[in-house]
Amino acid sequence: MIEVLNLILPKDPEARVSEVKRNLLALYSSLTPNEVYGLVKAHPPAHCVKVFPAHLVIKGGEGEIIRKVVHYFSYNYRSPSVYVDCERRGSRLNCRQIEIGIGMSLAKLSAISYLSPHLVIYINLIDDNAVVSFMKKGQEKVSVTPSDLNI
Repeated sequence: MIEVLNLILPKDPEARVSEVKRNLLALYSSLTPNEVYGLVKAHPPAHCVKVFPAHLVIKGGEGEIIRKVVHYFSYNYRSPSVYVDCERRGSRLNCRQIEIGIGMSLAKLSAISYLSPHLVIYINLIDDNAVVSFMKKGQEKVSVTPSDLNI
């Protein structure tokens, strides 16, 4: 946790980090989600595997999540193809229903593509919250492996 916080503190002295689930950290900062993501991506902590900037945090049921994600996408993104990837992390919400609901709603605005989407909508369901990130496929992966270090 300290390693992650040390990346952000020079730019945001008020930043804080907490472990919301085992091995799942939440970083709170006045920086934009993309600024925080960029700092972590540029200097990945030793055991960091994935980083998701929180573009939206939604508290509510499946219908509320679908509605808000579709609304946000329609006003902020233009993408020829999208894919929705939902992961449950201690939540009782139904990922499949959310993925299908968003996909069906976005089909009018963008093609749905599993193999080669231009944009992936990542939804991490953490307890009662949906943390939503809009990223390119694979962009969430930041782990440092021996091949990255030329070992």
